Amino acid sequence: MQSLKLVKIPFRGHQIIIAQEENHIGEFTVTLQKSNEATVANTRIEQLNGHTGSDLIGMMEKMSLLIDTAEHGK
Repeated sequence: MQSLKLVKIPFRGHQIIIAQEENHIGEFTVTLQKSNEATVANTRIEQLNGHTGSDLIGMMEKMSLLIDTAEHGK
């Protein structure tokens, strides 16, 4: 079983999770989730994979835009 490093960031009613397997240095996954009011679980909105710091910055910008779109669509 592989060890997984997680960073969970609450952000404007959503949760951003950055995950990396310990033996896969440089590879990571960023997931955007929103609480589902009908159930206890979270709903995954977007999931992206990356390798560099530039990838991470671009992903965080995309996640922020998705949240902006969701908030303005209400």
